[in-house]
Amino acid sequence: MRKVSSEPDTILSETAGSGGNVNQSEVGAYYKEMLKLDPSNSLVLANYSRFLHQVEGDMVKAEEYYGKAILESPEDGEVLSLYGTLIWETHRDQYRAHSYFDQALHASLHDCTVLGSYAHFMWEAEEEDGGDSKIEREN
Repeated sequence: MRKVSSEPDTILSETAGSGGNVNQSEVGAYYKEMLKLDPSNSLVLANYSRFLHQVEGDMVKAEEYYGKAILESPEDGEVLSLYGTLIWETHRDQYRAHSYFDQALHASLHDCTVLGSYAHFMWEAEEEDGGDSKIEREN
């Protein structure tokens, strides 16, 4: 088994093919290897979740790993926000997604990524409800 680096620049150079293209299967294997070494590392769990969600399109596994990342770091607003986005995209469960966005806002009120994700969610939820968001009526 090859030695795995935790440095981001090394990760990319180790997984890059000719021309700087990153091989997705190698990146996925890298994350799996890192999680074998440190299964409770919330940063690796969060990054692997995002990779599964946004690159691989594996929503089932992404949901599983976002859940693990949240258990390891329940105050990580960015992970809570990403999980809320996943819940909204895959299940269209407005109440559940809003719950995670609410937690994300409490954890990271001044994080522009969290705020932007929440605004995008609210925009889509309102459009889907025909401009009459169920969440807004309850709050």
